[in-house]
Amino acid sequence: IKYRSAKPGDVEGRLLHAAVMGRLGDEGSDDELYRRARVLFWQVRNESCRAVRGYGLVSARLGKWKSALHALQRLTACSSDDWHVEAESMLVHAAGHGALHRLGAHEALTFVAEAGRIGSWPTEISEISALAYCELGEVDEALRSLEVDMNGVRELPPTTQLEFANALLLAGRPTEVLGIVGPLNRSIRSEYGLLLQVRAAMSVGNRDVARRALNALSDADRPSSGIARIALQVLDELQRSGEQSALRLLSSRCMYSAGVGVGPDAVLPSGG
Repeated sequence: IKYRSAKPGDVEGRLLHAAVMGRLGDEGSDDELYRRARVLFWQVRNESCRAVRGYGLVSARLGKWKSALHALQRLTACSSDDWHVEAESMLVHAAGHGALHRLGAHEALTFVAEAGRIGSWPTEISEISALAYCELGEVDEALRSLEVDMNGVRELPPTTQLEFANALLLAGRPTEVLGIVGPLNRSIRSEYGLLLQVRAAMSVGNRDVARRALNALSDADRPSSGIARIALQVLDELQRSGEQSALRLLSSRCMYSAGVGVGPDAVLPSGG
């Protein structure tokens, strides 16, 4: 900042300042830092290919995929070396994921269509398409995007496997969900995977599998640990006393968690 004050017109100084803002934005998911970095990159966009790439990346982080695509088009005129190819790939990946996570699956698919009109990035585009279709619960379209069948899903990265599992759950195919998350949870035991396993197991009436997943969630220091412990108590009550008693227990736990004055050991009367 002191250097920038001493030489406000220096391009390298602005690029460094913008890059620092962008990196800090990544570390803290801070939109204000992204916006500040975006302004700095924009100011020197005609002076450096790195500024064009930086502008595109922070635009992508903010979900502004049209600005990212505009930067992508400008990158093609910057250079023809390996840096240029890698920068394009990075920008397509960031823009697609930004569209998906900020704006939703339909907007991500719109991005895919627009990106396809200006270039070819099959690896990045197929991944973004598949994730978008997974979010919509359109499993077959997601499989077609990656050119795999259900057996091939198990060879994909764990995070992509979990997205497929969620899509299968949305599509009402819980048995196939268990086929994915069961083996996966034995190796990585992610919170997301365990939650999917609970939902799928309960959908098919497999309380033993649901209980094992809930135990794994409750034993760890996770955001869902408290809810998992409540769910285990409800499962115990369901097995011991039946549905009505379990529902009353669940109601009392939820009211207690909400701070409305019902103690953790209270049991509401029938109809309460």
